[in-house]
Amino acid sequence: MGIVANSATHNWLKTGTLNNLRATEIHNYLALNNNSQNAIDFCWLHLNKMMAEHDYASFVAAHPNNIQNVYYAYLSEFESEVTNPFIQSVILSIGEYGCSSTLLKLYQGQTFTQNAAYKIKFKEEVSLMGNSGNQVYGKTDPVVTLPNGKKEITIHLNKTLLHSGVANEFIATVIIHEIVHGLYSIAVPSSTEEQQHISIFEAGEAINIARAVKELFPNQNFSYTDAIALALQGVDDITFPNGIMDQTRNTYAEAADHYGMGLLYARNKALEYINGGLGTHC
Repeated sequence: MGIVANSATHNWLKTGTLNNLRATEIHNYLALNNNSQNAIDFCWLHLNKMMAEHDYASFVAAHPNNIQNVYYAYLSEFESEVTNPFIQSVILSIGEYGCSSTLLKLYQGQTFTQNAAYKIKFKEEVSLMGNSGNQVYGKTDPVVTLPNGKKEITIHLNKTLLHSGVANEFIATVIIHEIVHGLYSIAVPSSTEEQQHISIFEAGEAINIARAVKELFPNQNFSYTDAIALALQGVDDITFPNGIMDQTRNTYAEAADHYGMGLLYARNKALEYINGGLGTHC
């Protein structure tokens, strides 16, 4: 995740074994890295892992005065029914850590009344129609609350469109984009896909999607700028309604403190990954 670990903590960062992921070590690591945002993101990820492994008690025991009435979102189950090898290889590369990282980035700073456990399930389809009647890369079912209280996010992926010629970076962007839809559906169950896309675009969530994808593909040939371009491709129903660029949204996207690129540039760059000219392939 781009963190230069202090030598005193490098071993547990590298191994990631549960026995080494103690709360005191997490806090020591934060101090040694001056509480940088990268360090905070990294430690949230591993705290999430501790909770998923039912090791939350050790964190509470280490810091009883700071943990009262504090709850967290975490990924408790990860399941794939995908058999297509190209899509499945990307899903496996994302794994629980990739999905957990996205959950944490989207939910950091929010207040929960209880620990929020999520299950993410992936399925594949030969054909997948969007609301406009066109084929789409992915689609997320309405979120279901399971008998045990977990929220289940089921994501369908179009294996006809996500074929071997499509870059892994774009396939990962589609998957993470669909996870975001699931999270929005939990937060605002009545929201439509278009409303969620507006929120993703205007609230800057495309930046979080891009960061998550860039973490998965740290290769220098895959730039952060390209990751943003891929993330913006997922909301083209509002940026290019009826195939025509929305100039107001283009002006917003061009601003340096928003996305720093025009929508047409983002679309053309994404097409290079979709058509196989750029990126890595299985």
